[in-house]
Amino acid sequence: MVKAQLVKLTVTHLVDDGRLEEDVLDELPQGSNDQLSMKCLKLEAQIKLAKIEAQNKQLELEAQNKQLELEAQNKQLVLEAQNKQLELEAQNKQLELEAQNKQLELEAQNKQLELEAQNKQLELEAQNKQLELEAQNKQLELEAQNKQLELEAQHKQLELEVQHKLEEARQKQAEQTRQLEIQGQKAADSNIEEQIIAAGHGNTSNISGSNNPQSRINKYVELPMLNEEDPEFFFTHFSKTAFSMNWLVDQWVAIMQS
Repeated sequence: MVKAQLVKLTVTHLVDDGRLEEDVLDELPQGSNDQLSMKCLKLEAQIKLAKIEAQNKQLELEAQNKQLELEAQNKQLVLEAQNKQLELEAQNKQLELEAQNKQLELEAQNKQLELEAQNKQLELEAQNKQLELEAQNKQLELEAQNKQLELEAQHKQLELEVQHKLEEARQKQAEQTRQLEIQGQKAADSNIEEQIIAAGHGNTSNISGSNNPQSRINKYVELPMLNEEDPEFFFTHFSKTAFSMNWLVDQWVAIMQS
């Protein structure tokens, strides 16, 4: 009995070690109870070994599955991390684009404000220029009006001076004409007396010739033009010519007008 138990322990040990072989069983006596027991033990050991192998296979498969799951999880985590990275990069890109757009909008607004300020400045400068031009035109108009008034005043003054001088000339001419008429009348009276005296001596031909001043008009010397600024020269020259040509006083005006 003890021997059988030792054999059982040996076989069990060999089974546990995975070294159960046919030759071990063959060494046992044939047809004995021990041999049957060994066969039973062998079958049990084989079943147990199969179970162990199956368990090991299962464990290996589970380990492989776990490894695959871990790898898949790692890949999933890597993919998720990559996706997160891509999402973060996309968000950063989006934020950068939004920031750039904001910057561009601000720059565009600043440009618009600068342009509006420049336009306002140009408008103000144009308005100032317009006001300056209007002021200059007003000044020129006032100066032109003042010039016109000065010219009109000067023209009026000249007209007054000319009228005054003409009036003085007319007065002098009238006075000189009156003096000439007086002198002519005196000369005519003296000439008539001389002619009467001469007629008493028989010189009638001289009387008839001297009493016909129209016959002597064509013999007078060319008279100067009447200068209104110096009419005295004309009347002095005319009176000398009239006396030398023996013109009648009442003919002097007609001769002057001719």
